[in-house]
Formats: sequence, C-alpha cells, structure tokens
Amino acid sequence: MDGLRNAAVIDTVASGDALFDQAVHLIATLLPAPVTAAESADAAQNATNALYRFLLKVASRPNSRDRLLSKAQLAAVIGVDEENLPIGGWDQGNRNAYLTAAVSASRTDPALVQLGLTEIDSTPLALRYAELVSRAGDSEELSAADLASLKKVALFGDTGCGKSTTLEQLRRELARAGTVLVIGRAELYVEGQLPLLVAGGASLIAGRSVSARAGRDILADHQAVLAIDGFSELPHEQRMSLKQELSLIFRSQDGRGCNVILAGRDRVALRFGFPNDSDVKDVTISHLSQADQRWIVDQIAESESIAGVESNQVVRWISRSLGDGARNPLLFRMAASLALQGQEIASRAAVYRQFLEALAERCNYGHLDLLLAVAGTAFSSLLDEQKRYSDHFDWRLRLRRAIEPIADIVGPELTASSADEDLRRIGLVRNFGHSGAVAALHDSFADFLSAQAIARGLSGIPEGAASSDEQRLIFLAEIDGVGHDLASILLRSMPFLAIRLSVYDRRQFTAASAAYIRDYFAMIETVQQQNPDFDYFEDRRGRIFFIDTNEPDGRWLSEHNGGPSALKTFGGIQVEGGPLHVMTQIWGRKIRSHLDDGGSQSAYYPPVSASEDAELIRTHLLETERLARSIIDEAFTGFARSQLLDQVEPLGRTILIRETISEQKSVPSRGLRVRRSIETSVEVAKDSYFDSVNSENSVVDHWNSSSVDVILSQPPRRAASERVIDGLKRLGVEGWIKARDRRQVRSH
Repeated sequence: MDGLRNAAVIDTVASGDALFDQAVHLIATLLPAPVTAAESADAAQNATNALYRFLLKVASRPNSRDRLLSKAQLAAVIGVDEENLPIGGWDQGNRNAYLTAAVSASRTDPALVQLGLTEIDSTPLALRYAELVSRAGDSEELSAADLASLKKVALFGDTGCGKSTTLEQLRRELARAGTVLVIGRAELYVEGQLPLLVAGGASLIAGRSVSARAGRDILADHQAVLAIDGFSELPHEQRMSLKQELSLIFRSQDGRGCNVILAGRDRVALRFGFPNDSDVKDVTISHLSQADQRWIVDQIAESESIAGVESNQVVRWISRSLGDGARNPLLFRMAASLALQGQEIASRAAVYRQFLEALAERCNYGHLDLLLAVAGTAFSSLLDEQKRYSDHFDWRLRLRRAIEPIADIVGPELTASSADEDLRRIGLVRNFGHSGAVAALHDSFADFLSAQAIARGLSGIPEGAASSDEQRLIFLAEIDGVGHDLASILLRSMPFLAIRLSVYDRRQFTAASAAYIRDYFAMIETVQQQNPDFDYFEDRRGRIFFIDTNEPDGRWLSEHNGGPSALKTFGGIQVEGGPLHVMTQIWGRKIRSHLDDGGSQSAYYPPVSASEDAELIRTHLLETERLARSIIDEAFTGFARSQLLDQVEPLGRTILIRETISEQKSVPSRGLRVRRSIETSVEVAKDSYFDSVNSENSVVDHWNSSSVDVILSQPPRRAASERVIDGLKRLGVEGWIKARDRRQVRSH
C-alpha cells in the first residue's frame, strides 16, 4: 500500500462520446484536404463510423491472429490510399525535400516586377532581391532574413498590388537560406483545422501529401514561417476560429512556435488576427515607381517582339488615363499589354474588360458577353457568401443556376459543363491549391465580373456590404455610376468608401436632391448631422453653393428670395455633382470644424532635469490621446466612428527619453525614441542604451526618432487632430477634409 500512496488515477476521457469525438478529429487529419468545414466534418464522421463498425466486427473474431490489422486494411476502411497515407511528421528529410522544391518552384510572371515592402509609421524599407537592385534605385534593403525574423507581420495592400507574388518570392529566397516558409491560402482553411491548412500549403510545393501531423510540427518550429494569404477576406466566423488557433502559437512561453505573416487587403482585419497586446509589424507593398513602370513596358515589348517602343511615352499615356491606378502592378501590367497593342486605355474597369477580350481572342473564342455574364452571376453568388474559392461540384452548380434565368438567350449550347470548360480555356478560371479548389485567375477578376453582372441586373447589390466587397463596389461605381440604392448601402455599411465613390454620382442636382441629402446624413448616424440645416443658391453662372444658415429646413434660394444676401452673410462652398457627392462635401466641411487647423505653437524651454522633460512629455501625450478620442466622439458615431477608431488606435505611445541634452541642434533638447503602443509610457534611458536603440537599423523592434522640443512645440489639440487626419488618410479620404477650405467662397 505504501507504493500506491503517491499514485493517482488520471481520466483524460470522460465518456465514450468524448473518445469517439477524439477519433473523429484524428481521422479528419488523415483524410484529403476538404474545401469546407461541413465537408470535413461529414467525411470524418462517416469514416469514423465505418472504422467503428469494422473494429466491432474484427474484435468479435475468436482467433487472436484474425484480430490483427494491417495499415492497408485500416486505410481502406477510412477511404485513404495506403501509398498516399500522410502519417509522417516533419523530419529532416521532409524538411530538406520541401526546401529543394521551394527553390525550384515555378516563378511568377517575369514581366511583373517584384515590388518592395514599406513599413508603416516608420522609415521606408524595401524588399528588393539581387536581380532587382539595378532598377530599385537607392532604396534601403530589408532582406528576406530580416522579414523572416519578425514574429508577427501584417502584410496588406490593395488588390493586384503584389502580396501573393511577394510571398512566393519570399518563400524561394528563404528556402535558399535554409528557412521554411509555408504559404496557406486562407479560403482553404477549415475551422479548427489549422494543421491541415499548413499541410496543404506544404503539399502544394512538395508535390506529395504532407500529413496534418507534419503541419503541427511546422507550427511548433520556431525557425519556420507561416504566411496566411487572404486572411482579411475571410468571413468573420472563420477569422475568429483561425485567430483562436493562431493564439496558441503566440502564447508559447518557451519561445517556440513559428513566425506568422498575415496577408490581405484590410490592415485592421489583419491586426485582428494577432493578440491585442502584441508587437505587430505593419508592412505594405510599395507602389510602382516610374522606373518600375518603364521596366514593365520594356519587358512586355521584348516578350511580344514589339520594336521601337518609347517606354516613357507609354507610361505617361497610361498614367493620364488611370491616375494613381497606374501604380498598381497588376492593373499597369494589363494596361501596358493593351497599350502596346494599340488599344486606348479609358478606365480601370475598361482595362479589365479589354484584357478579357484579348484572352478570348487569343484562343479564338466567341460569345464572350454571354460567358462573362454567366461567370459574373456565379462569382456574385460566391462573393455574397464571402467566399472566393469553391469546390468543383459547387462551382458547376453555381454556373447552372446562373444559366437558368437566361436560358432562352444563351440557348442549349451553353451548359454549366461547357461554360466551365470555356472559362478554363481562356484562362479565367483555374484549379487552385492542394485540394483543387476552383478560383478566378485573380481575385480582382471575380470582383470585376460580379460588378458587371450587378450593373446588368443579373445579380443584386450586397445589402450587408463588408470590407471584402469593397473592390467589386468600386468596379460597380466605375461601370454604372452611383445611384440611390448603392449610395444608401455604402453610407450604412462603408461610409468612407461612399466618400471615395461619390465622384461617380452622375445624377443631376435638382431641388429634389435636398431630400436625398437629408436622408443620406441620417444614414451615417453622425451626431452633428442628424438634422442638417442648409440652403442652396444657384447663381447666374449656374454655380451652386451650399449655405449653412442655421435654418431648420433646407430650401432653394434665388436672386429674388435672398440668395445673394445669404451668401454674403453666411458664406458658402461651391458644390458640384450628384446628391451623394454634394452630401459628402457638406459632411467634410462640418467635420473640418472639429479639427484644429494650426494655431499658436507652444513655447518650450528645456527644463533642468530629464525627469521634468519626461513628465512634460507624458502629460502632453495623455492629453493628446484624450483629445483625439474626444474629436472622434464629437464628429462621428455609428459605423463611421468604429471604422475611424480602428485606423487611429492604438493611440498610446511608448517613449524613451535621452538622459542628457544634445547640443548638436540649434535649440538644445533631449532626443526621443517613439513607437505606437496600447498604453502611454515615458522612460528616461541612459545614453548608452538610448544610442543602441537605433531606429534605422532595428528591424525587429523599430523606434522612430524625435526630440522633446519637436513634440512639445505642437499643442495637444493640433497633435490630436493630426492623428485623426492620419486615420482618415488610411481610409483613403485625406483630401476629403482638405478640399473644403479650397472650395470655400465668400462674398464681400
């Protein structure tokens, strides 16, 4: 009995049901990678049931030899080929084989320049590989090893900016250095099965099945890197599930666990994937420089054997038509191909349309309009569910449903099967990933075709528009303009996108437009604009002015009912375009009144001690935080407020202040190292430690440089306003505030 005194009974399974659930979970890791969570659960449940029945039968055999089972028998019962049964872990052999395959993996289009990475809120850093340095100018380099050393990276950028291309190049470069980078496509993630996603990404490069056990080993390898592409485009529920699984890596206490890169379009959604208190490196893709654009033109001309091309002229031609869009690599690549063929470049949507026509022409395909209408309707149904990939059978079903309403037009020749084959023949649809999921050539083509289907009335505008719908709504505005229905959905769901797209409101502004404007203000739930009071005055030259007269009901003024005197008394801003555009201009002017436009500068004289400097800085920062939140609370409510807060936060700053005063400046002052953080803290640092925190050379733990006099020279209200304006800039509407003062007109 003494021997049993320190013994304990450990019961890890509470019931037979719990044991069965564990079996289902384990078998799910052995089955081929599913496309959906429901498919995974059903397949694992069915396989476990079959195995249970088989084991009961075998266990009843009287001869013990007959109760012995082989791996082949078990594999057959659960429906897995024994030769492809992925049961091994991530040993050195598998690791070396993966690295070899990753180095030799097929390269992306050589005519699409591999772009740099620019870190947000810090010194610009560029990711430029050896073969690109000659045309990269003097950009500072961030090596692949530097990026791989970062524990948490949020890599974001607009569609077509090169996120996936950059990750693929990074995978090759790291493989050459002996570091494993596995890219998992977020859309292929099955809830609760992160190891399967990792295994699928590894299998795609290795060219053979990699087990979920190996996926778990990679997740636990602190020398490996996991990149999840398209994280921000996942539905909220899937992002929540994936975040929970990733949190197990970040909570590791012994330093183990792979480094993680989350890539996608939406910076805020990417940061959601990391713990709130984590130090995340925000990285975005650099825009095309003019040198990059010329290089692309020259590469395309060379590949197409086009002689006598003046690349500068082609770049100017495209830039005049596309504006800032010419800096997007995918869009510029397509536009340059068309321009070199002698086609006119009119708009982004037109480029996508012309590019698809060129694809169809190359394979002698006719009836493109009908095929794209069917594809657009199918993609709309997929995007409405916040999906961008589909399994083969589901894709055929969506095509069939898209054909049914227009069967009389398309005729019996166009079926789901023939449409699928034709889309693959012209290159618009392909199989993707280890599971063979069906996807568009690029996400943006699905957005464009969906927008085109909506404009033609074949699909509806998504009522509950989410961030993943942004690109197709932009395409829709470009193709069909912004009418009342689209304006209403934008203002309720994505108010800052409504500002950006208001330029596509081509409706004529009339007296009836005032009612629309009042409705639009109510939709954005903004405190100061619940019952906007404004009059309109149209002068003899046809110019229309907004006049804030503090009257309860807006009205049209003229030369005869007080228009000139109202403009002289109250001033106004000239407004143009349809009701949504007018409304956003009025909104911008009202928001501008909440922001500090400069004012007197605070006087600063260096105190005697570093501790006094630290206290002044701490007080200033805390007041700036308070005022920034106050400005947002005063000017915004509802969804607009939450969107802006997501961009502005964290409002805190961590500051290191140098112990001694620097005499190198004209006004002696102490130096600072600054970085964003959840809470504000200020610490005096010894000179030796302060100097070791070098903002330009520190990749993992970046600090910006400043000084006490620089920060204290700006009043807290002005500093708070700048933080709000920075948030608006990240939302793409920086000029929305600035433009109001330029439009202001006063009569004297």
